[in-house]
Amino acid sequence: MGKDVSNEGKRVLSFASRNDLFSCDNLIVGLSGGPDSTALLMLLKELKDSGYIKGEIFAIHVNHNLRGEDAQRDEEFSKALAQKAGIPFYAFSFRVKEESEKTGRSEEETGRILRYQAFRRFARENIKGSYKIAVAHHRDDITETFLMNLFRGCGLEGLTSPSPVNGDVIRPLLCLSKSEILDYLETRGIPYVKDHTNDLTECTRNRWRNDLIPKIAEVSVKDPGEAVNDTYQLLTDDLSFIASVVEENYVPERIGDLLCLNREDLKKQHPAIRSRLIRRLWEESFGDLVDLSRVHMESITELLEKDTGGTSVIDMPFSRKCFITGTRLGFCEAAHMDRAMDDISRDMGLVTVPADLMVPVVPGTESFITRNIKVVAEIVEKRGAIEYNNLSWFYPDTEGALTLRAAVNTMSFKRAGSSCTKSLKKLFTERRVPSPSRERILIVTDGDRVLWIPGIGHGEGFTDEVSHKAWLRENGTPERLLRISLIIGEDDD
Repeated sequence: MGKDVSNEGKRVLSFASRNDLFSCDNLIVGLSGGPDSTALLMLLKELKDSGYIKGEIFAIHVNHNLRGEDAQRDEEFSKALAQKAGIPFYAFSFRVKEESEKTGRSEEETGRILRYQAFRRFARENIKGSYKIAVAHHRDDITETFLMNLFRGCGLEGLTSPSPVNGDVIRPLLCLSKSEILDYLETRGIPYVKDHTNDLTECTRNRWRNDLIPKIAEVSVKDPGEAVNDTYQLLTDDLSFIASVVEENYVPERIGDLLCLNREDLKKQHPAIRSRLIRRLWEESFGDLVDLSRVHMESITELLEKDTGGTSVIDMPFSRKCFITGTRLGFCEAAHMDRAMDDISRDMGLVTVPADLMVPVVPGTESFITRNIKVVAEIVEKRGAIEYNNLSWFYPDTEGALTLRAAVNTMSFKRAGSSCTKSLKKLFTERRVPSPSRERILIVTDGDRVLWIPGIGHGEGFTDEVSHKAWLRENGTPERLLRISLIIGEDDD
């Protein structure tokens, strides 16, 4: 092993070993046909042929259809290169310009999102076992990215990007400079295609690469790449410590499809930890950190400090929402806001129904009032048959007309045993029921009287042994009781 491995290959192998890059069953290599990705593919082939990489290697090309004939040339070159190397090749094609216009994102960002979608789609559909996505960022990319992000304004994450490992993405070439990559290709006569747009100064990254960094080198006492790399390593160590603290304190609560963090716990955290906890919640809620800016983080922090007693919501990019209700902070798509609030209400033990629900209770029947809520109304003549729980309610069989319906904030409720009558709005506010759900909470009424709120309690009748005995003392023993039971199934929305 190792006799056919180049010096560059040995450095990549050492770097990969330190960062545990190749511990997987499959390596998916992003191949554009340019010098960096070409070198990456051939170096990985070296290590595979010499026995250092055990997993299978696949070359994936993504055609963005942005450069006309050049884009087709790149795809054909990549296919020929992979086939000559004996590496399975797959190509994806996207209309990046059209997708960019549709989403409002830049073409560069849109292309990046589509590339990674293609890599992961390939993994799902074509390979078995674990995988990692190998991309061709190199050491010069660290310098360019560091300086671009520094003058754009960023946190530690921006100054330590790109990293060797980010989830399922690995960057084995961060140990090599661009000049070393070109020397490797030239020495071995390995062809590649050149993207002429890399020489144009209209692109921000190209201006840093071709104009600004060389000027910095003229006045710097140290090579800019070396100086930035030293700082990058120090900041990476600092960020590693912060990340360990975040990991220790990230304890999300799952409610239905939602992930939420505890508001009070967030308020106690140092701002550096709090912001990262919130960013991680965003990432796990939507799949990435795209579009979550410092301005949005400031808005969320301001929201944390307010206590309206209800539900506070702020708009986030691309039709998303950040909400705080009770002690919970979370994110959701704007279109799913009502469902999210209902999920939280149900987690509190309440039952939610459509706001226009109005169903009479018919003794001796059972029926579905929604797709997943079944109501059983039955006559109970033996006290021994009484069992108490939050979803069953007993009431003397009477001629009164009972109705299952959604709550209305202006209605009032006097809980059994209490001398105080409260509006439902006040009751729900005190219990921190999410505001958007309050007029979708199931109640049982007799005319204007609220008799039972499943999950909260009853105004008349009884739902536990204590209230049962109290009612009997005051009203005597009824001949028959009406039991209303709710059977809640899975919500398939």
